[in-house]
Amino acid sequence: MASTKSLHVAVLLVSKVQLLDLASVDLFHMLSQEYLRSSDMPTALISSGIEHLKISYVSACTASSSGPAQAPLTASISVPVTASLRDANVQPGRVDVLLIPGPEPSYVPTNEEKNFVRGHFAAENTAVLTVCTGGFVAAHAGILDGRNCTGVRALLPQLRKIAPHATFDGSRRWVKDGDLWTSGGITNGLDMVSAFLRERWPGILSDTVCAMAEVGDRPEIYALGNNTESM
Repeated sequence: MASTKSLHVAVLLVSKVQLLDLASVDLFHMLSQEYLRSSDMPTALISSGIEHLKISYVSACTASSSGPAQAPLTASISVPVTASLRDANVQPGRVDVLLIPGPEPSYVPTNEEKNFVRGHFAAENTAVLTVCTGGFVAAHAGILDGRNCTGVRALLPQLRKIAPHATFDGSRRWVKDGDLWTSGGITNGLDMVSAFLRERWPGILSDTVCAMAEVGDRPEIYALGNNTESM
């Protein structure tokens, strides 16, 4: 079981990220004692939550004359950048989870962004989670090579070209290979993070968070249905 004393999640925001991909980070926030207390949860449950939670929003975006740095998302909104790629507090070894939500699939990360991903992937006790086309960022960084993973089903042919030495399983919403977790398209990121929470904090804490958010009940393997043909 992971520690409930502290948790540092770094969210890597490259190019324009899909808002729904980013939404999965809120499940980490829901683990916090702060959130559980504000939701009037029982004292025993609050005590089981994360005592010190930090979420860093990391980007190469810089401040402008109009204000602090903002990372653009879809749906015409943006989020404040709280750390640059070079900030000491988000360097490898200082982060427990690196979450990579998806940009446009055509986006090619900069060398600095790729090195940032590689550094965290190589760090001990750091989990790297990719949501939707965040898998393209990981593929360009080379961390999918030799690994079992998944991605957006309609885009798997493109992913295989970027990461020819990875083994992709398009039948699964998410795939875990060691500390590397990859998900299929968009809301499958919620399924993946739910599974991650249940593995790292098994029992009442993760079960309560998933129940409150009403996520985590879809099977790992896609079932037949209206949305299985392409995405």
